Amino acid sequence: MKRLSVERFLKWSRGFGLSCTALLLIALDAQAIPVTTFDSEGTPRHMEEVVAADPDRFVEVMRTELRNGNLASMGSLAETIIRKREKVPDVLAMHSIYLASRGDIERAKKQLKAALVYQKNNFFALCAGAMIKQREKEYGAAIRSCKKAVSLNKNHPYPRNIMGRVYFDEGKYEKAILSFRKAVELNPDFLPGHINLGATYYLLESYSPSINAFKRAINLNADAQGAHYGLAITYETAGKNNLAIKEFKRSLELKPNNEAALNQLGLLQLKVGKYKDARTTGLEMEKLGFDGAYIILGDAALKMGNPKEALRRFDKAPVDNPDVEYLKGYCYLAEGEYEIALSQMEEVLKKNISHFGAYSARSVLEFCLDKDVDPSKALKNKWDKSLNKLLSYISASIYASKGEWTKAEKHFQAAEGMISGFSIEGIDKDTLSNAIVKEELKPMTIGVLCYFKNMDSNASSEFEKARKINSDSFLANYWAAQICLKNDDRDGAIRLYENSIVKAPLFFAALYAIGELNFMKGRPEAAVKYYKRALEVKKDPGILIKLGLIYEKTGKIKMAESQYKEVINRAPALFLGYNQLAWLYASKGINLEKAMKLAQKADKLQPGNASILDTIGWIYYQRKDYGNAVTNLKNASNANPNNPTISYHLGVTYNEIGDSQAAKTALQKALKISADFREADKARKLLKQLD
Repeated sequence: MKRLSVERFLKWSRGFGLSCTALLLIALDAQAIPVTTFDSEGTPRHMEEVVAADPDRFVEVMRTELRNGNLASMGSLAETIIRKREKVPDVLAMHSIYLASRGDIERAKKQLKAALVYQKNNFFALCAGAMIKQREKEYGAAIRSCKKAVSLNKNHPYPRNIMGRVYFDEGKYEKAILSFRKAVELNPDFLPGHINLGATYYLLESYSPSINAFKRAINLNADAQGAHYGLAITYETAGKNNLAIKEFKRSLELKPNNEAALNQLGLLQLKVGKYKDARTTGLEMEKLGFDGAYIILGDAALKMGNPKEALRRFDKAPVDNPDVEYLKGYCYLAEGEYEIALSQMEEVLKKNISHFGAYSARSVLEFCLDKDVDPSKALKNKWDKSLNKLLSYISASIYASKGEWTKAEKHFQAAEGMISGFSIEGIDKDTLSNAIVKEELKPMTIGVLCYFKNMDSNASSEFEKARKINSDSFLANYWAAQICLKNDDRDGAIRLYENSIVKAPLFFAALYAIGELNFMKGRPEAAVKYYKRALEVKKDPGILIKLGLIYEKTGKIKMAESQYKEVINRAPALFLGYNQLAWLYASKGINLEKAMKLAQKADKLQPGNASILDTIGWIYYQRKDYGNAVTNLKNASNANPNNPTISYHLGVTYNEIGDSQAAKTALQKALKISADFREADKARKLLKQLD
């Protein structure tokens, strides 16, 4: 996803008139105060009556609301009071602020003019004038008004907020941050300041402080729709997609018909593979008449294996959307209409020669249609390395189809890492020529293209075509296994990986994957067998660590020790070997001096790592140096507060020094994080003793 544009963020973050508190007898909502309230005896009273009875008290309420940034409730009160008492300059000026926040500039100017008739040097009038100037992009005048307002009241957050918005509009984000920070320092309950901080940090690509600012806003007002939406955008950009979906949904609960939020949610659901959810979102958008519905509905149908339905949806989408022609091309590709699909991709590239998706699809389609494709010319390195890996794979397939095995080997090697774990390590050009049947390459390459487009049913179908041509195809079986993994079918994946090493017995990626899947399924003997075969191809430190863990778990301590030592010898700059060996000694209470030296070496290589700090803490524990143990374990817990084992270790250590309450707190936290972590039963037993 691209970062939200400055313009969209400006539009989104304007006018945070969201109420967050109940004041006096009034229950304030996000839009306006209620028409009726109740007296002390529970008798309904019209709001007009309440204000008329004591207007001065409600003027003070308005001031409090502005100080907290609750412009909607302040504006509603202003309109009620003005109907009763027209000549209160503070009320007129605050009403002008409210109107300016809503973009009603002409009425805001009128109210400001009326306020100035009664009082020239008015703090609220200066704020209103600054807001109007900010909206009219007269930034110098806006800043001058803000500074005058600050000179009258240095402790009010609102002029600082306006100054921040001016700097924000000018793209001076660091200065904006300083202004918004000052606003929330003056009043920690100032809602707009926190939201504006979140927006500004986002544009500075400082996602952690952005998330924290939006969370603080939500803590002030759980119904702050803008904060939920901003948090969702930031989570998505930071790659925290599930959290983003949750926040988009909360945003839509507060503002159900928000087109932007619905569109973002639908696109994100497509991105994470929740196609049925995306379809539901698209249908809601269609019901509301939003054009973006058809792209979401079409893409969902395409990914769910229904290209005809997808085409029907895309035909209803706006014709000026560049993604529509591109996605329609994939519909035709899925239907086997390669000539039409190629024509679609050509049209996309006429409008945007840098469209990578259309470019790569065109190359594959030309290859499958037996058009003369010269990879050295057609598949040039125009994009970043991650995208070029797919082009390298396509090039390798084309060279292999021509029997140019040396070039094929070179380009398959260049494709390493195009998905996690992909590599042809252990495969040379001779193996390629013996293991690949040229006829399998076209359907397999189409399948890979569909795989990257998340068209899994189409990808699976193409891989099966390739496997029918060559049942022992090391590549077709490998890719078919990836589809099984997407569907959480680990046994199916293992079978396919095993097929892939029939003609390519040194295929490292498959050997490692079989070992890994057996390890995850609790089959240590099978895991060890394939890990060892993979190590014959490549002395990978990760495999050595895995073997060490298996030996450790099965009580083969000397063999585990040997594996960790080999990691240190082969990868002396990698902290893992030192830490794993140190932990092995610490967990057994042996070689503690050696363990400490190893852990300290790991800490030097990777300072602040929670696992290393936990190891150091546990070494101190084993040495009965409980003070240093607590210090390091607390640091470990701060570095990773969601690790139950660290909390358990901390609880055990507190128990040793007689701090029962701290021990209980740490143990309860560990069990709250996970009820079934490795030491969970021990934690429960110790808790029972402490009770």
